[in-house]
Amino acid sequence: MKDIFKRFSCIWLCLVILAGAYLGYLRFQPLKAEKVDESPMLLSEAGDSASFKLMLSDLKQLSSEVHSVDTEGIYKVHNFIKDRLNTLGYKYTEEPYALTIDEILRLREKWMDYRSRENLDDEQSIRDYSGIGDKPTLNINNISVFIDSPNSDDIIVFMAHTDSVKEGPGTFDDTIAVACMLESLRLLKDTTPKRDMLFLFTDGEEQGLLGAFKYVEDNKDILKNIKMIINLEARGNHGAMLMFETSENNLQMVKTLNDALNRPVSTSIATGVYRTMQNDTDLTVFFMENCPGMNFACIDNPKVYHTAQDNYDTFSRDTATQYLNDITDMALYFANADSLNFESNQDAVFFPLFGKKLIILPQNIANIISWAIGILSFVFMLYCIINKKASLIKILISFALSLLCMVITYFISLGLINLVHNIGNFKYEIGKSLIDSDWITPLGLIMFIVFSILNFIFIGKFANKKITDLEKALGVIMLPSLLCIVLPFVFPSASYLFTIITFFTLLVIVVSRFNKPIGFIFYLIAAFMIMLVIAPITYLVYTALTIYNLHLALVFFLISILSLGALKGVLK
Repeated sequence: MKDIFKRFSCIWLCLVILAGAYLGYLRFQPLKAEKVDESPMLLSEAGDSASFKLMLSDLKQLSSEVHSVDTEGIYKVHNFIKDRLNTLGYKYTEEPYALTIDEILRLREKWMDYRSRENLDDEQSIRDYSGIGDKPTLNINNISVFIDSPNSDDIIVFMAHTDSVKEGPGTFDDTIAVACMLESLRLLKDTTPKRDMLFLFTDGEEQGLLGAFKYVEDNKDILKNIKMIINLEARGNHGAMLMFETSENNLQMVKTLNDALNRPVSTSIATGVYRTMQNDTDLTVFFMENCPGMNFACIDNPKVYHTAQDNYDTFSRDTATQYLNDITDMALYFANADSLNFESNQDAVFFPLFGKKLIILPQNIANIISWAIGILSFVFMLYCIINKKASLIKILISFALSLLCMVITYFISLGLINLVHNIGNFKYEIGKSLIDSDWITPLGLIMFIVFSILNFIFIGKFANKKITDLEKALGVIMLPSLLCIVLPFVFPSASYLFTIITFFTLLVIVVSRFNKPIGFIFYLIAAFMIMLVIAPITYLVYTALTIYNLHLALVFFLISILSLGALKGVLK
């Protein structure tokens, strides 16, 4: 048995790493959708459950042309929404506005003040950006449906914007959300919800959140009763619909989301990163009024974002299916649940692992676990040093070497990306470099594999009579151990990653000192668990920040690769 493990250890390890990485990646992808006939469908033909075919039929009509603010296209979209609401028997409210350039400038100044940014744009650039141009006014129109509950004043809001950019029809940004909200309203028809439901179709989002600003200013009386806002967006047209932003103190709202959806897709890292980016959606305007909310979007295939390629022919039907199922499931759950609790005094650390539901920990508990694992790791190092099993200097040398590997990889990968972008011979289309083509993701994946293998081998081989395998391993896991202690103070939403890395690497080191064959089994378990949590986050970093930041995703990934490479030696 020992010889079999030793002879095929690299094969076993590769298989486990690939399995963990792939399963982790799949957890951040939508499930496969059934193929449906996409021919037009009448409203009367839909059944009692969410109809994917009807949603697609609506989506095709709604995004048949560009519908940017104050154009014939947006008027057609608004008329479609109103016709559907009339057919369903809903009363709706229209709030049309004719915004002057002074009003647009005032709203923009309010936005910039909230973000503590200096407004550097002149009036002409604002005219061009907003779409008002040389016209005296810019016409926008919000449409809302309020479903009253006789027994509650609490309000749940579902929100999407009806306008596209002028460059394309915006099938996913944000027309699919409009179509899914219409389908949610169809399913809620003739029901009495247990709390008030507000479906808000805003206008002018692409031109500076104009519709959301005007709605909030003119409807102050209902803001105090809003218990949750679900804002629906997109920054691509593939991948899972990810819950990527929440208001502060999100513990209970994430728990409620876990209950509402069969397979929620989110991680506290996404919400933590987005808070630091200070990007904005319509939900930002409600955050300015201290309303609680959650933001949802798919982010894969971002090259179509705000282009003509965001059209009916290019989107993932798997992603569209998840949009429909998750939006309608949330609408039905929030309308009909006996009780809802969104209030908490702290954030959550949450992530998917096994199964369909998210693992959710209160922030204070996650912090304690992270600190405990980090301190335990350093206590074990101290034990090894005191008992002459390891040298502090040699552990530090190993630690420095692992940092050097990441620094070198960072600059080499950064240089390669710039090289691919800048060399004229790689031009494949006029005005575009290879970095804009479909080849770039395979090239990025090759870079990931090559750098990971090289670093794994280098760290694995770095051992001699002067620096033992134990000292090498202890030095390499010093970084994740430090992050376990530091991150709860500076970026607590990401602490679980390094808690898992440190815990499993430390476990392998301890077990292997008593029984190496059992230690190897724990090594495979550690490799699988580490890849299960680290690979999807690397994918999200790459997808959200684009190929230009591949070097950041790669270095992030290398923390786990270097740890696994260092552990290989202690199993000899």
